[in-house]
Amino acid sequence: MRGRVTWCKPASQRYKKKRTQPANVPALLLLVGLIIIVGLKLVAVDFSSNQAHSKRLPGNWPVTILQKALGDAIPGLEYPPVIEKQAVYKSTLDAFYSITGSDLRDPRTILSFELGAGTLVSLPVVSSPYPVLLPGEQEDLNRSYRPASPGLESGTVPGLTDEQGTKPVILIYHTHITESFLPSSQVLFSENMDLSVCRLGKELARLLQDQYGFTVIHHQQVFDQPRRFAYEKARPAIESLLQSHEQIHLVLDIHRDGVSRSSTTAELGGSPLGKILFVIGSLHQEFSSNLKFSLRLQQELEALIPGLSRGIRQQNFVYNQDLHPYSVLVEIGGHENSIEEALSSVPYLAEAVARAYLVFFETRE
Repeated sequence: MRGRVTWCKPASQRYKKKRTQPANVPALLLLVGLIIIVGLKLVAVDFSSNQAHSKRLPGNWPVTILQKALGDAIPGLEYPPVIEKQAVYKSTLDAFYSITGSDLRDPRTILSFELGAGTLVSLPVVSSPYPVLLPGEQEDLNRSYRPASPGLESGTVPGLTDEQGTKPVILIYHTHITESFLPSSQVLFSENMDLSVCRLGKELARLLQDQYGFTVIHHQQVFDQPRRFAYEKARPAIESLLQSHEQIHLVLDIHRDGVSRSSTTAELGGSPLGKILFVIGSLHQEFSSNLKFSLRLQQELEALIPGLSRGIRQQNFVYNQDLHPYSVLVEIGGHENSIEEALSSVPYLAEAVARAYLVFFETRE
């Protein structure tokens, strides 16, 4: 009977030492390098002009990335262009922080991650300086900006100089000029300017000129066809207008909102009106003057028709409001209001604008 033959590995292989798996440092360094390259490709961030925001610890990056994805897919939901690239860059860094615990904006965390230096002390979250401001909830904020309103009747605004009566001092325009009113136009966006927010701007300009003596520019250029990057497309035009008319004191960007009718409708004498919301972008250094004027505008509107205003909403965007120290985005009504309901609010907005203008500019001359 033949014996069994067992094959054995050569001694050199049997006693060969197992190699230890190398640390995953190269992969990590590669990932860090890729993120840095992608980030630098997206935008060169000016950290000095965004110190207040760069101190915030990351935590909402999934929301930002979702907003970016929605903006790419759905017209009208895009980020304002001034901050779009910064937001994507920040979200990339936030995502890396959430996955690895290493914040590429803080060299200490990178050193700690690589060298095992221990856990660093967390810094407190810096919250937004202003919440959404609703009627009746901003008494303290209003208190500092409450000079008495001079008397104001229909006709010319008392105190306007001859120069201000002949040269334009108010600019009205529309970043999303095709925003329309569903009950009236049957569509959400219409190129018929008589059925879109352009009609509201036209009526506001007429009232400010005919009843209050202002010279107004109503700029009707279309920036939202297609709707993506409308703010970016509007920016050069607004810059040019402001350079050509240096005496402009106030800039109004007129929109309508896209929330439910119950949120955008007031009632006066049994008749519905479109509520008015003031929106201020805070992602630039000089937004406080915009906020101050909006507070006064909100106060004047509430004094005229209590409940017509939806308040002031401060958002972490720019909305091109960095181009002028007194620039306000105004939402009149919503897509579920008729254009007649939105137009019914415009006379009250015109008077509030005239009163606020008189306080802010004429009493300071």
